[in-house]
Amino acid sequence: MQDIVRKIRIEAPVEIVWRYLVDAEKLQRWLMRLEGEIAPGKDFRLCYDEPVARGGDPIVHPCSVREMDPPRRLVMNWTYSGLLNTNTIVSFDLVADGGATELTLTHAGWDDVPEAVRAAQRGDYDGGWAECLVQLNAAVTEDQ
Repeated sequence: MQDIVRKIRIEAPVEIVWRYLVDAEKLQRWLMRLEGEIAPGKDFRLCYDEPVARGGDPIVHPCSVREMDPPRRLVMNWTYSGLLNTNTIVSFDLVADGGATELTLTHAGWDDVPEAVRAAQRGDYDGGWAECLVQLNAAVTEDQ
């Protein structure tokens, strides 16, 4: 199954955009709450807390850093129960373009996700990542 690839131009230097990928406070503004530290070889959890407001539990995404080349590239293992705990791979590639950043998000590994949930989860993530990148751009822009 085809990877999800989303691109966005953010009017801020790569060093600033990078912080929104690894800093807990900044990450929570556009993606999820971070438990742990995003660092080479580290395991961490990203927690989607919206269900808590409705009396449910957070949706926890156990992750680990596969590759980290600040401020240009972050690659992580990504899973959660909706993927039937199958590891997928999410990467962020940042390229400087003058004073702006061209960010490419790739979510790969869909062929490893069980067929019973693959198409629905990929569809959800495709739209979800698009929304998240809009929120990332808004968060960075607000802070400029």
